Amino acid sequence: MTDNDLATEHVLHCLGINVRNKRKALGFTQIELAEKTGIGQRNISLIERGQVNLTIKQMQRIASALATTLPILFEGIDNKEE
Repeated sequence: MTDNDLATEHVLHCLGINVRNKRKALGFTQIELAEKTGIGQRNISLIERGQVNLTIKQMQRIASALATTLPILFEGIDNKEE
């Protein structure tokens, strides 16, 4: 695995945590978030675990459903330092 792959995995993991935290703060279930975004519940679960590479369109739909912005969902994600 390359350094770039590790960095991508780190970003996806942190993004997933931010999505989960925001969803839970709003009191939404994964099913409710799936309904609001048009993204399947299984994929919401994978996103929250950092196991799927999202498109910008998907990220925007999630941000909108969570009444936030993309920069907020990326808060706290820095380059992983080795």
